[in-house]
Parts: sequence; C-alpha cells; structure tokens
Amino acid sequence: MSCIFRHYYAKTRYTDDFIKVRNFLIRINEESLATVNYPFGRWEWMNSLENHPKETMEKIGLWEEAGIIVGIAVFESELGDTWIITDPSYTHLKREMLEYTIKNMEGPNGLRLSINRNDLELQALATEYQFIPTDYHEPDSFIEISEIPDYTLPDGFSLVSLKDRYDIRQYNRVLWRGFNHPGEEINDEATLQARIQSISGPDVHLELNMAAVAPNGNFVSYCGMWHIPGTKYALVEPVATDPEYRKMGLGKAVVIEGIKRCGKAGAKYAFVGSRQEFYYRIGFKPYSANTFWMKSK
Repeated sequence: MSCIFRHYYAKTRYTDDFIKVRNFLIRINEESLATVNYPFGRWEWMNSLENHPKETMEKIGLWEEAGIIVGIAVFESELGDTWIITDPSYTHLKREMLEYTIKNMEGPNGLRLSINRNDLELQALATEYQFIPTDYHEPDSFIEISEIPDYTLPDGFSLVSLKDRYDIRQYNRVLWRGFNHPGEEINDEATLQARIQSISGPDVHLELNMAAVAPNGNFVSYCGMWHIPGTKYALVEPVATDPEYRKMGLGKAVVIEGIKRCGKAGAKYAFVGSRQEFYYRIGFKPYSANTFWMKSK
C-alpha cells in the first residue's frame, strides 16, 4: 500500500488524531530514542500549554499507511519552527515532507527546521532546498535510572506530589518565580486556568510531578515528569526553583524523586532538553542535539 497524506484534525484539543500522533511518537521511540528532541511528552506539553487556533493546528501534516501514522510535520509554540519525524522504515518520505513544510508551515519570522546532527539525509535535503544551519541548538541529556543518586533535604523541607497536594496557586507561584518573572505572581482566572490546563492532559500522572515545600508551606522547587507507565523513557520538563531557595539541593531532590517514581513505573532512562551543569551533577550525560536550519530568503 502507498502512503496517504492528510491534515491533522483539530476540532477539539485532544482528538483521535492527538492520540494517533502520541502513539506514533511512543512507537518509534520504544526500542531506541529516535526522536529525543520531540518525544511524546513534548507533543502533549505543546497541546496542553498552548491554545493554538484550529486553522494553525491543521497545518500539521500526517502521512499514514493503512491508517497508521508513519510520518509527521509538526511545530511547537508557533508556526515557523518545524520538525519532520518519520518511522525509521519511511525515511523516503522526507523530501515530500520537506516540500510540504516549505509550502505550508512558514511562520511570522520565516521557517526554521530542527534537524538532528546525526540525520545526514535530512541535512542534505535541507541544503538542497536552500536551508542553512544557524547557531541555535537544542541539546539533550540522559541518565539511566538505575544510576540515579539519592538526595537529602534541608531541615524543615519536604517533598509532595501534585496528586497529594493539588494546589494550583502554589504551582503557579513556583513556576512564576522559578522562571525569573519579575514581581509577584499573577493569580487571575485566566492565568490559573492556563496552569490547570497545563497539567490536565490525558497522559499527565500527577503522582510523578514533584514539588519541594518550604517550612512556610510554599512550593519552592518543582519538577514535571512525562512518562507512560510501562514504557522505557521519561522526560523531565519543566524544572524551576524559586531564586530565594536555590543552591540548597531542592531542585536536585525534586528531579531525582520524579525520576525514581518513573523508574518504579517501568522507565529505564530519563531525558531532559538541556546540558546545564545542574543535570550533569545529578548524573546526566550528553546524548544528542538538534540544530535549527533557516530557510534562506
């Protein structure tokens, strides 16, 4: 049978197509992490974090054989930054997918294509179509969960999962402060609803998402984890610590506890889209990296 192209169906947020793409990303990464830069967790985070217009979501291209997705052309935060992802047996689709991307997925700032440094085939195609590599990279690091160290907490501090303490205001507070936003956090209805949405996806397991709690009861460090029980890989995203509580081992503690819980649910490896020394001190090692290639005008 030949492959059939169609557009993503985006009538509601978590459509059947959402599940199909999610299953595709799980399937192609189960034996070896083929798309470390765009695992299922990134796809679900993209859908849960953003309110993309229907007409924008329907720019996502799907290639199927016998109703099974074998390739996707997808963006994340906005049109313009694009990933081309194929089943390893369908790499011959890359030229067609690149041509589709050029015609349909340019954003307000042009078109950038994220290409893994080991994907020489896509690099060659991108060069043929007048893309050039930029100095913007997305690195990834990994750790074998069997090698994860222990942690200790300062006196008076504790860890809690969002399942055990579902406190959206505290969740909002730690992310606001942890990502260095100025002033006090915004707690209006729209902001809190967006935070609820970000942890309401079909594959969010709140017992894996950990917060460090200060003696005054505030969340002061946080680690989100993306893992489907029984699968090999877990993704660390996001991680944030209140500036007033950094260098106390709290970030290390929430990351390690979240990863350990994924290990108990079947994960063998954890990945993070970073090469910060913070992760290396935990035991992460460099794994791979994608480079963004820009379409020449």
